[in-house]
Amino acid sequence: MVKTRRSLSYKGVAASDPPQLVKKRSSPVEDNFLNFEVGTFWLNTTTQYATPPVAPRISDLYVLLNKSTNQATWDDFQLEPFLSLTGDTGGTITPDEADNINILGTVDLISVTGNPGTNTLTLDLDDSVVNLFSTSSGSAISNNHELEFVDGTGISMSGVGNDITISTTTDIATTYDTDAGTATPVANVLNIDGDGGNISTSAIGDTLTINSNESEILREINTEAGLATQVAANFNILGTANIITAAVGSTIVIYGARFGSHAFTAGISSDQFNVTGDSGSYRIPFDRTYFDNGGNFNTANGRYIAPEDGTYMFMAANTYGNLSSGMDVAKLGMHSTDPFGVIYGVGGQIMDGYIIRSSRSHLTMGVSAVLQLTAGTYVQVSLQMEGGSGDTASCIAGTLEAPLTWFSGFMLY
Repeated sequence: MVKTRRSLSYKGVAASDPPQLVKKRSSPVEDNFLNFEVGTFWLNTTTQYATPPVAPRISDLYVLLNKSTNQATWDDFQLEPFLSLTGDTGGTITPDEADNINILGTVDLISVTGNPGTNTLTLDLDDSVVNLFSTSSGSAISNNHELEFVDGTGISMSGVGNDITISTTTDIATTYDTDAGTATPVANVLNIDGDGGNISTSAIGDTLTINSNESEILREINTEAGLATQVAANFNILGTANIITAAVGSTIVIYGARFGSHAFTAGISSDQFNVTGDSGSYRIPFDRTYFDNGGNFNTANGRYIAPEDGTYMFMAANTYGNLSSGMDVAKLGMHSTDPFGVIYGVGGQIMDGYIIRSSRSHLTMGVSAVLQLTAGTYVQVSLQMEGGSGDTASCIAGTLEAPLTWFSGFMLY
């Protein structure tokens, strides 16, 4: 029986020429050529003896590529796509122990996106850097991080590098009229001077102040009930419960506060058919207002509610139609819950027989009164036709622009 010896071999390496592996606490140099064959690996183990120990890196591994007389060529396995990076400021940046240089963005300004599959870093400018610009007459939104400036009336713009220059194409200030002449700017500058006596001027930034050097131009105001003296060159003109004061420019207006503060005009939104005729009284349902200062008119029942004690003026008009034969009296009444009874307006006896016999005829009558009312009492208007055989008469509304039946009033005092 014959025994065979199997040789020790490595996959892909000839058994007769295996690679050497040398471990030393240094890196190889050109003089390290004796007893080393091409293909020998050299591992620098210096870091393993540090405190604390650190495992060697791939850059600590060398291979003998060539040897000639008295000289060896060794190369390490470090992958060096670049050795360092330099920015605008801060100096040179070298890789860390993992041979890596981190490129980071700035929060809300620049973002960096990496794609390992394509070995690509993409730097993007955040949209918030240039996005929305508000102006006095609207907003402008950037497009692809660009904002376009255009010329306006009397304005031109130019750009060089990162500078934008805005210029006027015409004189903004040409002439200024005053009480005693006209001032013209020189080189677009207008000088505003005091008179050297009672008036002085001063300026800070874009603010011009004109001052009176005479602190008491108007010192006192005589009234029917006393003397008013200015404080810090000011007078306060105040109203009372029945007086209101207002000022516009150099004008002060003083007027009674109550006159017009409670006033209204109301109407009906549609014709009211077959409401009276045989002496029955019909309360006209004023269900809309043209205005109601004070909000005291009730459109649900057509009544005006007095907001406070006082004297009031009321007026009403009614256009009625569809009169039948026999109707000979028409009454438009104004009723109040205060003890004044009923006040009837113009109307009285209907004399024109032709109008009575025509169902299409319209007549208009009115009523007005000055009433003293207490707060909470109401005033309403009613229509009453007499002499007919049934309720065939109607109230005619008219149009919104030209009402034919309306009720109006206001507080006098």
